[in-house]
Amino acid sequence: LKQLYSYLFKTSDYENADSQEKVGPLRPVCIRGPLSIVIEKALIKRHPELFEIAIETTSRPPRQDDSSKYKYHFSPAFEMLDDIRYGKFIEYSTEYDDLYGLSRNSVKKVI
Repeated sequence: LKQLYSYLFKTSDYENADSQEKVGPLRPVCIRGPLSIVIEKALIKRHPELFEIAIETTSRPPRQDDSSKYKYHFSPAFEMLDDIRYGKFIEYSTEYDDLYGLSRNSVKKVI
């Protein structure tokens, strides 16, 4: 979080960042990895005026806990692969034979 705060504010002081001057215009931030959900929720709770989550797309089937825990756009793998080829995704990865990615349209909706 300290590196992210130094990116957004003129300080890496998480506790006092509310009162700090912002650096320039707001910029998109992509947080990936095992703790991404925890970090995103903490940032949104602390600064709802600065952060919003772009909804990720996946080719996996929906799970029971998707509605309460995570939000996804669900898409067949062949459609995602076509969209990836046409540059419609900013980033994507394969996890356990399923595709996950962040589409340009999803990001445009939050900026």
